[in-house]
Amino acid sequence: MPNSDVTLILTDAEVATLRAGYSNAYMQAGARDALIAKFPRSAPFVNAIIGAFYEDDYGAKPPELGANSREKIVLSILATTHDWAMMKVHVYWALCLPGDPLSPAQIAEVAYLTSAYTGVDVLSNALTTSGQTFHILKGCVAAGKSTSQDVIPALVANPATVAVAAAGKHKPS
Repeated sequence: MPNSDVTLILTDAEVATLRAGYSNAYMQAGARDALIAKFPRSAPFVNAIIGAFYEDDYGAKPPELGANSREKIVLSILATTHDWAMMKVHVYWALCLPGDPLSPAQIAEVAYLTSAYTGVDVLSNALTTSGQTFHILKGCVAAGKSTSQDVIPALVANPATVAVAAAGKHKPS
């Protein structure tokens, strides 16, 4: 149902299944490999970012924000830049963070707060993208494919289509 409450799409059991199949190492390696493959000379830059913001000890020492805050910031940026394909990956990443994951309701709240400063179109499109992501994740769990190795290809294979695409603001996936 396209206009259903996005916070209710996934059950607690489905979220728990996704979190059990999540691999932070796979996510980090995938991000690194995807970016470096597009431009190998970017490897020092990409490795520095992953080392600074995505390594397992990120946020362990003050004044670092931690992975939970990082994902809230990244989701907000992706919503304002209309990068819906990358937002799907980070919705999953935020939902499954080890230690302090975001709930579907918290992900929706990030979109809500972001839209207070950037406009209602950001809210509509971010909630649409989050809802599409949650439906894809629900399908992964139903199919017994809840590991990161299964989920990421499913997210990438299903490009988000949102109203803003018609206005030419949608970034290709």
